[in-house]
Amino acid sequence: ANKLLAVIDNAEYILAIELMAAAQAHDFLSDRAARAPGTDAIYRAIRQRVAHYGDDRPLSWDMEKLRDFIREADVGQ
Repeated sequence: ANKLLAVIDNAEYILAIELMAAAQAHDFLSDRAARAPGTDAIYRAIRQRVAHYGDDRPLSWDMEKLRDFIREADVGQ
């Protein structure tokens, strides 16, 4: 059970990093580039919690915020 909890914990951090990278990539898209409604909803939810990475700062707080978001997310909606 402890190994499974460690795997889940690591997966949450990996997903948080992937979400940060995806949001950052979308920031560089042209304003004319449309996002699918679901993608746009996730992007906006991420940006409500984590700012664009434009300065040299530790990302640990951002990772924790998105990890909390992942844990609280209602995937069914």
